[in-house]
Amino acid sequence: MIFDFDLTLADSREGVTECIEGVLGRDALLHEFDAIVGGEDVTNHKPDPEGLLLAIAELALPKPLVVYVGDHPVDAEAAQRAGIRFIGVLSGPSTREEFAAHPTEHMLGSLRQLPAALASLSSAS
Repeated sequence: MIFDFDLTLADSREGVTECIEGVLGRDALLHEFDAIVGGEDVTNHKPDPEGLLLAIAELALPKPLVVYVGDHPVDAEAAQRAGIRFIGVLSGPSTREEFAAHPTEHMLGSLRQLPAALASLSSAS
């Protein structure tokens, strides 16, 4: 288990599912994911929320329980359009200022801060 609390994990990105599974398998994380949505699974790509909504439907989760984690403002826009919470991670070239147009629960400097951010969301609900 990645975290010390129960999570349902999904991955939605524009890459081909086989490549996504390869990366997650290489990093010994594939078994942690309950759903993977690749670019070939959707007609419309981010910022359209189609991929996120497909993952949510596959997991049969109510939107208030869903948090999308991303490293680009297009991820934040997709989450906003899907009606779900978003946590931004400054692990790519995007800056904090670029996320300002979209609601975020947290802005993290690295993924190492994610467990604490998720814990704060679960304790607040």
